[in-house]
Amino acid sequence: MSTDSHTEANLRAYVVHQRVVGSLFWLPTVLLYLIDQVGLTQALQLGALYYLTVVVVEVPSGWFSDHVGRVAALRVTGVAWVGCHALFLVGGAVPIAGAQVLLAVGFAFLSGTDSTFHFDVLDADGLSSEFERREVRARTGLHYATAVTAVVGGCLAFVDLRLPFAAALLAAAVQLGLTLRMSEPPRSTRSASFTSDLRSVRRHLRRPLLAWITFYVVVEVILIHLVAELAPPYLTMVLERPADDPAGAAVIAGLVVATVAGVGGFSLRYTERARQRFSAGVVLVVLAFLTATTSVTMALVVSPFVLPLIVSRGVQMAATQVFVPGIISRRVEQHHRATVLSVTSLFGRCAYAMVLLSIAADRLPRVLDRAAVVAVVAAVLALATALRPRVANELRADRDAT
Repeated sequence: MSTDSHTEANLRAYVVHQRVVGSLFWLPTVLLYLIDQVGLTQALQLGALYYLTVVVVEVPSGWFSDHVGRVAALRVTGVAWVGCHALFLVGGAVPIAGAQVLLAVGFAFLSGTDSTFHFDVLDADGLSSEFERREVRARTGLHYATAVTAVVGGCLAFVDLRLPFAAALLAAAVQLGLTLRMSEPPRSTRSASFTSDLRSVRRHLRRPLLAWITFYVVVEVILIHLVAELAPPYLTMVLERPADDPAGAAVIAGLVVATVAGVGGFSLRYTERARQRFSAGVVLVVLAFLTATTSVTMALVVSPFVLPLIVSRGVQMAATQVFVPGIISRRVEQHHRATVLSVTSLFGRCAYAMVLLSIAADRLPRVLDRAAVVAVVAAVLALATALRPRVANELRADRDAT
C-alpha cells in the first residue's frame, strides 16, 4: 500500500529521531560521574530523585501527548534535554539535582509518545499491521546508535567525566530540530477531562492481559536498571580500581554498554519470530529470569567472566520495547494509548525509585546483595502472574492473532 508525502516524511523523520534519541553518550558513565561528584550514597539518592520526578510527570505527559499532540510532546523532550545536559556540565549537587529533574521530564514526555506517534502515522494510512516490523527497524537503529555513542562516551569520560554530557547536549539540540520537521498524524477530535481519561485507563488496566503487561513493565524496569546502573561501579571492583578514581573504568563501561545495545539491536531480528512461536509471555518471562540471574551473579562473583551476562540484559530491553507498545496500541483507543503506556512506565519507575532507596548503602557489595534479592523476587512474580489462566489464554490468543 502506498503512503502519502506527509506519512513518508514522518516515517523518515521518526527513524532518524530514534537514532538521535539513542545517542546517550553519558549512559555508561553517569553513575561514575555522580559518585565522583557526590559519593555513592547521594548518587543513588539522586537516581531516586529522577525516578520520583518521572512519577509526578509521567501520566500528565501521556495525557498531553494524547490530547495536545505527539509532536508537541517530543518537542518538550528536546527542550528539557538541552537544559538537563547543560546543568550536568555545571556539576555539583544542586545543578545535578536540577539536571535529573529535567532528564526525567524529557524521558516522561518521550515515553509512550515515540511508539504511539509511529503507530498513529501507520494507522492513519492503513498500515498498523506493519507496526512491529517497522518498529523493529527503528529500534534496531536506536540500539546501534546507543552502541556507537556508548563507546565514544566512554572514551570521552576517560579524558573528563563531563565530556559525554557535552556530546549529549549537541544530540539533544539535533533531536529538537528533528521534531520541528515532523507533522502531527491525524488524531481523534474527542476531548475529555484528565480525570475521566484516568478512569478509562483504569478500566483498560483491569483487563487481564493489559494488567499483566503493566506488571511486567514494572518487573522489567527494576531488573534492567538494577543491572545497568550497578554495572559501572561493579566494573571498578573487577578492575580493582579505587571507588574515588572511577575514570579508569569509563572506557570499559562504554564498551559494555555498547555491547548491550548491540546485542539488543541484533536480537530484534529473532524476538518477533520467538513471539510468534512461543507467545510474548513466554519470551518475556524467560528474559526476566535471565536478567535476574545477572543480578545474582554480580552479587556472588567479582569477575570479568560476568560481563557476558551483564550485556545480555539488552535482549530483554529490546523485546519489551517492541512487544509492549504493539500489544497495548491494538487494544486501546488512540486518545488513550500514550496515557496507558505512561501509566505502565510510571508504575515501573515508581517501583524502581523505591528499590533504589531500599538498596542504598555505603558499600557496593551490600548494594549488590540487596539488588539480587529484589531481582529474584521480581522475576518469580512475573512468572506467577503470567501463569494465571486468563492471562495465559490471552497471551496465546495474541500469538495466534499475529
